[in-house]
Amino acid sequence: MRTVNKLVQFSDRHLEQAALPQYPQSSDEATRRWGNLTKAGLYKQLFVEQFGLCAYTELNIQDFRNEQGSVKGAHIEHIEPKSSFPQKTFDYFNLVLSALDSEDLAEFNKHDRFGGHHKLSSFEPNLFLSPLRSDVNHYFSYSSEDGEIFPDINLEGNEQAKAEYTIDLLNLNASYLKNLRKNWLQELQTEIDKLIDDNANEALKDMAECELCPYDREYSPIHQTTSQLRKFHSASVQLFGTLGLRVINENCPQCI
Repeated sequence: MRTVNKLVQFSDRHLEQAALPQYPQSSDEATRRWGNLTKAGLYKQLFVEQFGLCAYTELNIQDFRNEQGSVKGAHIEHIEPKSSFPQKTFDYFNLVLSALDSEDLAEFNKHDRFGGHHKLSSFEPNLFLSPLRSDVNHYFSYSSEDGEIFPDINLEGNEQAKAEYTIDLLNLNASYLKNLRKNWLQELQTEIDKLIDDNANEALKDMAECELCPYDREYSPIHQTTSQLRKFHSASVQLFGTLGLRVINENCPQCI
């Protein structure tokens, strides 16, 4: 999970009007009013500020496809569930994009779903690690052997408990995600090893820039060229180690 930096100056008239004359006071009211919201502009903004990645899994939403090649989707997710925190239903700082779209759920049984569709209304604010935290990436590590995400070994007990809770709540080790992460990281590791064996330091640096820095790409559903990151960005940064961090700090510090 990487930090999502929200735009302080962002405003959306549909979101602002939906909150009037006061924020929802009950779960039923929140659900009804949220269902009536025009969300296209908000979805676009969330996609842009997240560099096209799911806030929880770091799947690239545009590349997220099923076995038949059809694009899967994402939904606008309430970090603090609107069922328990109805007053935050229209709070921009409580909203992120999360895979999957509701139409994708038929492809996953209940136990294999992940992200917001696994979290649902469960939420313990004192344990959950929000993607809006500036230090959230320090809580997790990734295995290229099996694609597992796990609490960073340097965490103290209470901080480790937060990481474990967040991983479980979002089902970030769902078999689907683990397989995708494993395949992606092993592909990268193979190419990295080749360049190291050839002492191709400049080529390795160029590869790190290509894999870790944003690239411009047209995203047709919002009819705009956007700056996107490749999937599993945090895990890829870890794989490149100090070189990856240096490349990001030099070229795109907003991406760490």
